[in-house]
Amino acid sequence: MARKSTANKEFTDVAHNVWLAGLGALAAAGDEGERLFRTLVARGKKVEKQTVRPMDKAGTRLRSTVKEVRTRASKSLGSIQSTIDDSVAAALHSLGVPTRKEIAALSRRVERLTRAVDGKGPKKARTARKKTAKRRTAKPATH
Repeated sequence: MARKSTANKEFTDVAHNVWLAGLGALAAAGDEGERLFRTLVARGKKVEKQTVRPMDKAGTRLRSTVKEVRTRASKSLGSIQSTIDDSVAAALHSLGVPTRKEIAALSRRVERLTRAVDGKGPKKARTARKKTAKRRTAKPATH
């Protein structure tokens, strides 16, 4: 029985040592895990400084440059459009085509003349045309 009790004790000691080794492994993994985590965070900060922040700065510079280019292009387009408009106007003027202002002035003048006449001439002409049209339809056809 002494042998059985010694084997039992050895088995219990071994089981206990396995348990302790498992706990030790868990504690080591925890320590290493935390150390590894801190190392990864430190490396991440370095990478962020080297890549993300410069990329943000480059993006800001790029947006600023694009805005400036758009402004310049808009001004250039306006200048080109003005030059084309002036050239077309000059060509039309040399051909004798009236400008918008001239056409508007003529339209206002025609409106004033129409108001001055106040429909007297055109009204009589319309009445005379109606009477003539009635006479033509009233006469019987003779063949």
